[in-house]
Amino acid sequence: LAQADPPMTLENFLLYSVNLSLVVLLITGILEAVYQQYLLRLSQKQKNDLQRQQAENKLRALRGKINPHFLFNSLNTVSSPLYRDADKAERFVEELSTVYRYLLRNYDDNLTTLENEIKFIRSYAALLLIRFDGSLQIRMQPNEKLFPFLLPPTAVQLLLAYIIRTNILSASAPLYIRVYTERNCLVVENNRQPKTQAIQTGTPELDEIFTRYSLLENKEIDIVESDTLFRVSLPLQDQIHQTASLSLPFNPAYEKI
Repeated sequence: LAQADPPMTLENFLLYSVNLSLVVLLITGILEAVYQQYLLRLSQKQKNDLQRQQAENKLRALRGKINPHFLFNSLNTVSSPLYRDADKAERFVEELSTVYRYLLRNYDDNLTTLENEIKFIRSYAALLLIRFDGSLQIRMQPNEKLFPFLLPPTAVQLLLAYIIRTNILSASAPLYIRVYTERNCLVVENNRQPKTQAIQTGTPELDEIFTRYSLLENKEIDIVESDTLFRVSLPLQDQIHQTASLSLPFNPAYEKI
């Protein structure tokens, strides 16, 4: 005959109840932690979505301010070469059409290849060199191995526009601008010849660049400014949105446009 279970004593009942309560508390704690983690992730996603939407709204507002100014300055510039030099004016109009085709096709994109951006900047720089004949020098030396990498479109053009707007240009004291790649960045630098009145007009070009990069993860712009030098390093990223990690030696030789 099977032996009957011994009767449960009060001590055994209390011990069983305590163990059961501990198991229930443990399971409840785990479920609560999982739920709180879910709420935290949901809250962070909603926060990121809100910040992204705010950044995109700010970007659209900045674009609305900058684009008309660029068109007005370009058309204002072309009137002078047309009057003095028909060949130069024709070249200016051709480069201007290239610039505007790029703006219309890429301005609303978050990213473009470095190759496309450099082609665009060569045309934009050609406009600047015609406009500021003898007062401006631009040298470019991007590493073609980085051409597949990505950056926000028109970021370099905005930097050049900011540099031109905030510095003095003259035949006796030309402004020198260099555009080159260094490690995982596209670098734009110039000798500083600041206009005092330009400081009071704000920095819409830099604001737009920072806003564009705020839409990308783990991408910080580096700015170095001294009495004689202004330098901005724009991070590049690869085709799968990872930071470019190529370590390339800096070549001091520059190819003039």
